[in-house]
Amino acid sequence: MKKPFVLILMLSLIVAAAAGCGAKKKFEPSPIQEGVDTCAVCKMMITDDHNATQIILNNGKAYKFDDIGDLFVWLNDNKDADINVKYVRDYHTKEWIELEDAFYTYDESFKTPMSFGVYSFKNKSEAEAYIKEQGKGVLMTAAELNNHSWKSTMSHDGHDHHGEQHDQEQGEHSHSDEHGQEQGEHSHSDDKIS
Repeated sequence: MKKPFVLILMLSLIVAAAAGCGAKKKFEPSPIQEGVDTCAVCKMMITDDHNATQIILNNGKAYKFDDIGDLFVWLNDNKDADINVKYVRDYHTKEWIELEDAFYTYDESFKTPMSFGVYSFKNKSEAEAYIKEQGKGVLMTAAELNNHSWKSTMSHDGHDHHGEQHDQEQGEHSHSDEHGQEQGEHSHSDDKIS
């Protein structure tokens, strides 16, 4: 009588272990190293603040961004990337949150490193409170970000830094921060994964 019970128990454990092996490991966010890490799109130094975002691929490689808008520019350029997880930061606490779980506020006047004007919040009530406090802005979900027009209000050499023109850019150009200081040159074509 005990033998079939033991056999069933062992088979159950084997099935459970096999199912666990097939589960995809979710990577934890990689710390921002100020003075070392640069944005995968604009190549500016990333500040360890509420604007920092990142994408981690299934091979463990992390791509970091100084602005959520650059994260979406990268996604547009790398549609076939094998993505494990996307992280944004809470505006108030800098806590890392999965992009799909956060809520967002947008107004073109909100100051972000690349002037995309989107802030992330860990919960809806805090995002709504921020909009009310500022007297402007719209609430957005992660799903709505996919259809958002990612236009920067920052102008560079006569063009905006956003997805549609990003695909057409060739050669190098420089970005300026909010104080007008040049941060370096890069070619967008180098940012795609092979």
